[in-house]
Amino acid sequence: MENPRATNPTRAVALQKYLLLHSQRGELIRRINSSSFASLSAPSSPTRIPEDPEDDEEQLISINNQTKAILIELLNCVSPQGDPSFRAWVQSRLSETERELSLYRNEAPNQSSAGRRYSTV
Repeated sequence: MENPRATNPTRAVALQKYLLLHSQRGELIRRINSSSFASLSAPSSPTRIPEDPEDDEEQLISINNQTKAILIELLNCVSPQGDPSFRAWVQSRLSETERELSLYRNEAPNQSSAGRRYSTV
């Protein structure tokens, strides 16, 4: 009988991709949140923020879509009986990612990112 907790190469690669995307997402969220605070607190400040918040948000949406695909791939790598705790963790992350993506779809198209806060979870 195969060990359900044995490392599956496909699962390991997908998990590495997820961790990289999660790291990139966290960095983008920090940058978006800090630029939002800078634009709210000092609109006439001479300090210029080089990143465009709209580009960062588009990149964040792209990362979330990639994350969703990787999480679905991870779910397909793990059999339901194989590792229930890992499967539950993946399902939880997938649910969070889908919730965040639905927030983007429900926002007004011309809504500014100023004042919007993103979760780093």
